[in-house]
Amino acid sequence: MSQQALQLLRAGFRLGDHWVDPRANQIGSTRIYSKSMDVLLTLAEAAPKVVSGQSLLNRVWSDVVVVENVVHQAVAQLRKALGDGVHGPKYIESISRRGYRLIADVQCRQRLIDAEPERQLRQKPRAPSIAVLRLANASPSVEQALFAEGLTIELIHRLSGIPGLRVAGQPAAFRYKDRPVDYGEVGLTLDVAHLLRGSVRSSGKRLRVTMELVSCADGIQLWSADFDKNLGDIFAIQREISNAVADALSVKLRGNSPEMCGSTQNASALSHYLRGCALLWKHTRETTERAMAELQQAVAIDPRFARAWVVLSQAYGARARQPSLTDESLREMLRGVERALQIEPLLWRAHSAKGWYLLSRRQFVAADAAMKEAVRLRRGQESIVGPEFGYYLHQVGRWTERLEESERFFSADPVISANHEALYVLGRKEEARDTYERLKGLSPSADREYLLMLAMDQPNAEAADEVSEGFSKTPLGLGWFGQRDRVLPALRRLLAAGNTFRGDFAVTAMVAAHHGELDLAMDFLRAEYLVDGFGAWILLWFPALKQVRATPAFKQFLLDVGLAEMWRATGSWGDFCKPVGDDDFQCW
Repeated sequence: MSQQALQLLRAGFRLGDHWVDPRANQIGSTRIYSKSMDVLLTLAEAAPKVVSGQSLLNRVWSDVVVVENVVHQAVAQLRKALGDGVHGPKYIESISRRGYRLIADVQCRQRLIDAEPERQLRQKPRAPSIAVLRLANASPSVEQALFAEGLTIELIHRLSGIPGLRVAGQPAAFRYKDRPVDYGEVGLTLDVAHLLRGSVRSSGKRLRVTMELVSCADGIQLWSADFDKNLGDIFAIQREISNAVADALSVKLRGNSPEMCGSTQNASALSHYLRGCALLWKHTRETTERAMAELQQAVAIDPRFARAWVVLSQAYGARARQPSLTDESLREMLRGVERALQIEPLLWRAHSAKGWYLLSRRQFVAADAAMKEAVRLRRGQESIVGPEFGYYLHQVGRWTERLEESERFFSADPVISANHEALYVLGRKEEARDTYERLKGLSPSADREYLLMLAMDQPNAEAADEVSEGFSKTPLGLGWFGQRDRVLPALRRLLAAGNTFRGDFAVTAMVAAHHGELDLAMDFLRAEYLVDGFGAWILLWFPALKQVRATPAFKQFLLDVGLAEMWRATGSWGDFCKPVGDDDFQCW
């Protein structure tokens, strides 16, 4: 493209349905980072040719040292601003191992004098946005780090109750622990304009909290404060922080925020609750047990602390994955859910926990209703809708719905939109790779699932280890790439010994299917799912079980567990099974 044409682009251009103003770094009325605009200009200058990632790095970031996936992050921000949907690209296309290209029409301003007025191309202004980074522990005791982590979670929940404020969720906040923070990089990665960060120091009954609010664009501090008070003043500290953030970002606080319903005014109960939340987030057997002890203390001190009852029920749900503890844990989970709903019937978290409990009992129709009610309540109470409903959707095979929900409601948190495993399951492998490269590290669970499927797609152990280091030495890898005459007897011994942790037999079923033993794979699936408890339903839809899903035995299995009943009742059949007539269905 000539220098004159490039100057025309910099004066503004129409890209598909959007007006792009490079001088203001805006697409419509959506502000983007200057480097992202430079990427878009480079693609527009070359359109419709492909521009490699290295060429974009050399052109846009020639003067700075950047992180490995900065190009993916910039393209991700462009796609979000342009509204590229979950059904495939309309503006920017990824070309495997080559780069990116614009596929929408580019028209410069001078060619649009008689066209639709610029004002008609502008979109609605975006809401103010913020991420709360994990608060640093300034106390000498390592145990107090749990209090700092729990307070971070509580601040995220409180801020998400402010109307008009878009808040990145908890996983995003916890990504940046113990590492230098580049405000621009964090803003680009999390798609937020502001960061709230600080530290907590507690000693006895004294509490010191230091906070600051900064702009991602230039690092300018918009507000800061130090609080040196008694532990009992923690509620006043949270309110003051919320008020200051709302004032600085020109958003209006809700009078009596229903987001905070089901809370407590007892500082001791809150301290146990905060530590319990932080421990449960670590997802190990030991920390789950410790979380339960903290949460039990919280509800003993304040029996009407509904949110603590909910998190306690979630802890019992996590514990229920151990088959020897399933029955007792599910009884306690139900007790916590019922107690929370009795105290606060409109608490969305309680309805979500109820949905997961019903799912563990294979009561899918009721579980679906409970999860939808949780989503309905949360939309009216918070500025973000968390991952609970999306996680539920892919458990029951509705992966495309999960992507759509992510696009529509979860956009406030890139972690929740880390859909590389969903894209891979749906066969959209290039999009999955691009999403993984852009968001890897934000969602460890999505990363693990994606790399697991990618490793199993490789032709040999060496190639699998390049994808997922050490895969061939794991029990799954040894079974996957092992000799059939050795693997199959070992699988049968495992089946006879019984399941020791929910999800293990579903993984073993994939190994059996890989070696062509579809009947044995079904035996593992029946042992995994035809019992109460938190089975890893998500694994049913992995590519490794494709042949199994096409068998009559799998169809009968779906009838036995109750999934087919739920699909027919809701009319939402998902991506791998469809109705045939009024009383039959087929899967693939």
